[in-house]
Amino acid sequence: MTLDREVRIKHRVAGLVAVVYPVLAVGAMAAYFLKGTVLGLLLVGGLAAFLVFTLRPVIAAVLLLVMWGTVVTPKFGQLGLGPIHASIAELILFTALVAILRRWIADGAPARGYRLTGPMTALIAAVFFGAVVGIRNGEPVREAIDAVRSMLALATFFVLRNAFHGRASLLARWLVATTTAGCVLAAIGIVTGLPISGRSVDYLITANAVAHVDRIDPPALRMVSLVLIMLMCGAALRDRPVLRLIAISAMFYIELMSFTRSTWIPLLLVGLVVPAVVSLRPRLLVFTERLVVLVGTAAILLSLAASGALGYTAKTAYTRLASTVSSATLSDSSLTDRTQNELENAIPAILHHPITGVGLNLPYGASNAYYGPLLDITTASDRRFIHNTPIGIWLWLGLPGLLAIIWLTARVASTARHIYRRGRRQLIGPPIGAAAGLLVLAVQSTFQTNLLYQPALVAGAAGLAYLDLWLHEHRAELDDPAEAVSLEPMPPAATLLASGR
Repeated sequence: MTLDREVRIKHRVAGLVAVVYPVLAVGAMAAYFLKGTVLGLLLVGGLAAFLVFTLRPVIAAVLLLVMWGTVVTPKFGQLGLGPIHASIAELILFTALVAILRRWIADGAPARGYRLTGPMTALIAAVFFGAVVGIRNGEPVREAIDAVRSMLALATFFVLRNAFHGRASLLARWLVATTTAGCVLAAIGIVTGLPISGRSVDYLITANAVAHVDRIDPPALRMVSLVLIMLMCGAALRDRPVLRLIAISAMFYIELMSFTRSTWIPLLLVGLVVPAVVSLRPRLLVFTERLVVLVGTAAILLSLAASGALGYTAKTAYTRLASTVSSATLSDSSLTDRTQNELENAIPAILHHPITGVGLNLPYGASNAYYGPLLDITTASDRRFIHNTPIGIWLWLGLPGLLAIIWLTARVASTARHIYRRGRRQLIGPPIGAAAGLLVLAVQSTFQTNLLYQPALVAGAAGLAYLDLWLHEHRAELDDPAEAVSLEPMPPAATLLASGR
């Protein structure tokens, strides 16, 4: 097809859309007001979104980061169509994927040179495999679809990679911006009492002792595990120390108010070691400086917190952190629940179904106990979640899921090793920071219910997309250091968003 003919076809399509779309929109509105049906509105809105995401794919990517990484809950405006119930964020994801597929069909898939396409595709295919097994084993179709919807947040990987193709640094900036915004809004919610801090409970159990504090779990918390390490490794705001300090402080504050030991420890260790490893200055010197600052600051703050001088919340945080090196933690009800209730039931279930697993989201023998004070009785129900994500993948997605996650892990590890060994020290900080952030997420996911939690899946997808984009952009340099060239400064994010580049 010649260029002139292609241009003429595009103009004709644009003219047809300009004429037909207003008619469809008016008809959909009329049907909604007269009959109350939303199907027409859904189709018209989907067509508009499809056109926008085709022309400006970065808009879809940013919307997903905002909706799944801040207090703009993806449950807002949830729509139902037969057995399918989808949130606005899920509809955006689906429409963006259709737009990507259309481009791939027309222009060919730009997957050449990307390393994570295969394992991510295999992992998503394993989700559908697990759903089929679950339905065959008695899972209601609607519940199976809901579980698939949750796990398909992993496909945000393809949306981000398509939108930021050739611009990994811009993706890093958007990740920092949305994560910081999510943390700041959650902090405002804590201070003002407004319901914008995400999920929360008003108590905390440490060593079987109850403390009455507000423990929060905002959507941005999972993204912090990735973005904080990237930020400390120079992914963004290197020239703006004040904004950098605000972003890091907001993320640390949200981590503190989460009281999550399974994130604190790997985040502290990785945050201490990795930025020193990728520093341009002598590594041992940087590590020693960070260690001295950390130990000195911790000694002062922990002493004040332990004495109660910083308030009840700080003292509770100190008790929580100190419990990580206490033998009493081994008898914590939360730990025994993970081992005696979950693992002792999950592992026999896996051994009984090592190839297929039990099926996505199906019970596996663990139970939830509920106490009813009115009748003074305790009832039990089947548990449909598991804290240990690697075990959960094999349990619910079978051998295909296990092989896919092993493939993905091996590919990420080999990619990080290749970047560290062959990349220039001036450039490797952000991708190594992303790989380290993924490591923190992985460790955290062995203790938390992240398998069906969309913000956690999007955080993992974002880190993987960034790593794949960075490697694709610097492949020639890594393969042949003589090909290294200085990177041109990126235009502002707002300019790129407006231009659709």
